Amino acid sequence: MAVSIPRSQPLTVLVLVLLGALFGATAFLDSVHHEVRTTRARDHLDHGRERAARDDLAGAVREYRAALSLEREHPEAARALALTLLSLGRLSEAESYLRELLRRDPADGALNRGLARIHAARDRQYEARSSYQRAIYGEWPGDALADRVATRFELIDYLTRLDAREEILAELLRVKSELPAGQTVAARRVADLLARHGAPELAIDTLDSAATNAPRDVELLGQLAELQMTTGRSADARGTLRRALAVQPSATDLRERLTVIERVLTLDPTLPGLRLVTRTRRARVVLSAVMEQTRACREHAGAPPGLADTRDEAARRLRRPAR
Repeated sequence: MAVSIPRSQPLTVLVLVLLGALFGATAFLDSVHHEVRTTRARDHLDHGRERAARDDLAGAVREYRAALSLEREHPEAARALALTLLSLGRLSEAESYLRELLRRDPADGALNRGLARIHAARDRQYEARSSYQRAIYGEWPGDALADRVATRFELIDYLTRLDAREEILAELLRVKSELPAGQTVAARRVADLLARHGAPELAIDTLDSAATNAPRDVELLGQLAELQMTTGRSADARGTLRRALAVQPSATDLRERLTVIERVLTLDPTLPGLRLVTRTRRARVVLSAVMEQTRACREHAGAPPGLADTRDEAARRLRRPAR
């Protein structure tokens, strides 16, 4: 017995085939459209970076916005836009983008540092400190150590503006402990800041350690010698300068400093191990030199109150026979 096939079945099959082809074509066109938009967004991002490299920050912002108009969830464009707005001083816009980006990636070092700068500019001291710390211990692409050290120095500069000496010293000690061998430029900066904030012995220790790993760094040795001299360690300064001159004999400024130090050491009556007669003789020479200097100053600018009495007493002591 033959089975009858409804006449409408071939038409239904044809419609289904056509619908499938239409859906396939739509998906294909949508894919092509998405690929075109992605490519154009990438082009705008690249153009923005080129403009930023030429210091055309306003032009860079336009390119980044164009990229985001084509691809709203483009993280690189949003990140670049936020940081560029910050560089332009457009803090409210930058903060809005930074907060949104940090909700997605709270460990991003550069974004946290950007937010810290906004907090600092708006005198949100607690928030600035917290964001700087998150930046320091956050994630950085490329040379993470260099970015972390640079961010910690930026935090130290901020704390300096707040006159937060204890926090500054704590951060400097952290930098000192984290620096790998060979980072002499950073070590010299740490030492300079330690000395300026009242910790010269820690500064000397920092440079001593750095000099062990960079014994031929003449600038570092010169800085070390200067610190040793200012803290009264003249003999150590002499040794350091001799090491520097052994590396670079033509360094006339270091040679002149060495000459001064050696002169000081031949006159210093406080050096340990001196006999009493030698100590007395040196003290008399120093006192005579001071008197001569004050006399010259008095003739040039006039004597301050009490100077005449002091000079007379010094003269009487010098007239006494040495014992």
